[in-house]
Amino acid sequence: MFYYTSTRIRTYVGLMASVVVLCFFVAYASCGGGGLSTSEAAPDLLAIARGFMEPDGGNGFTGPVRREVFADEFVLRGPVVGPVVGIDAYDSLMRRIGPYTAFDEIDVSVPACWADPDEPALISCVTYMSGTQARDWNSPLGTVKAAGASFKGAGEVVTMLFDGAGKLKLLSPGYTINRNRGTGCGFGGVFGIQCAMEGSTATSTSLGSHRHEARGCVRQPELVVRIL
Repeated sequence: MFYYTSTRIRTYVGLMASVVVLCFFVAYASCGGGGLSTSEAAPDLLAIARGFMEPDGGNGFTGPVRREVFADEFVLRGPVVGPVVGIDAYDSLMRRIGPYTAFDEIDVSVPACWADPDEPALISCVTYMSGTQARDWNSPLGTVKAAGASFKGAGEVVTMLFDGAGKLKLLSPGYTINRNRGTGCGFGGVFGIQCAMEGSTATSTSLGSHRHEARGCVRQPELVVRIL
């Protein structure tokens, strides 16, 4: 009799505990406790990064800057130029030297993107770009007259850091995969295009000296003053 009663009590207590736990999780989920509600779902940063690299992605390189994709504390920091702090400064810069101003269309291929294993909001993408110049270009090192010249990038890695809302906080482009391929004289970004458009050893040597001076620091006064 005692065993029977104890068994019933344990069964009853176990059932009540299950009900309490179930009710707790239902209430917890309905309040969005400890997690993200549907309206606050974490952004798909890999998709956002890929979209940013498209001609209409607002990056300022393949198309005009779209301010709404950038965070208030945005910074551009590349291997040659930077830091360029704030969207106002970046927008002003790319309105003047952005390749999109001189190319009717820049073809972009993004075969791979991945998140940093230690910083999930830090996304890197491999990009391959090509295009043909259609108009005079106010390049970083001066005006390049339109002569129908084309460029074909060797492939480069662009790294992007996003905030919790999926806005871009840091853009770090221009890191070539193989400096012996393509038409960019070993450079990425606007400087690779610059070298391809002029096609001169002098340009490559000039850029090379700036790159050498840049090693270990980010800004080189001669070059950055001309750009900014």
